[in-house]
Amino acid sequence: GVKELFSLFTGMMKTERAPEQEAYIADTLTEGVIQAAFDDLNSCTDNLDINGVLKHYSKELTGKVTGKTELMGGDTNFTYTLYKMGLVMTFKPGSGFKADSKLRTITVNDNDWVTLHCDTDSEIKDPFSGKLFKTRSDDRMEWKLQDGKVQIVEFYSNIVNAVEV
Repeated sequence: GVKELFSLFTGMMKTERAPEQEAYIADTLTEGVIQAAFDDLNSCTDNLDINGVLKHYSKELTGKVTGKTELMGGDTNFTYTLYKMGLVMTFKPGSGFKADSKLRTITVNDNDWVTLHCDTDSEIKDPFSGKLFKTRSDDRMEWKLQDGKVQIVEFYSNIVNAVEV
């Protein structure tokens, strides 16, 4: 309860005070640019580097988590702020969080968007119950250039499997 809320608040404040990391800069979106950004995103995730992850996401991010979401209270729409709050809780010490994302496809679209599909296997300890959960999700990220920055502007995660370990 209160301890988790205080932890979330202090985690959010730490990310606000941390120096903002520079996003990838590009003139055009190509498969190679998106592959490099995706690789960096995965490296930052492996290192539980919140600000390193956030540099890839637009402040105008929208998205949705669907599928086997019963463990999280059902399907959830989110914005950048909610995504950031989720990262703070996910990356906190003792969460046991691990993730492995495997690239499936990158599609460069005609409208200056790039669609990336990946499969993500993850595990995390529930902060309230302490139970360990493993999930597999089918993820879609929509990337766009914003002021020369390579940014994820939409993120959709369909959880296809979720089990308590």
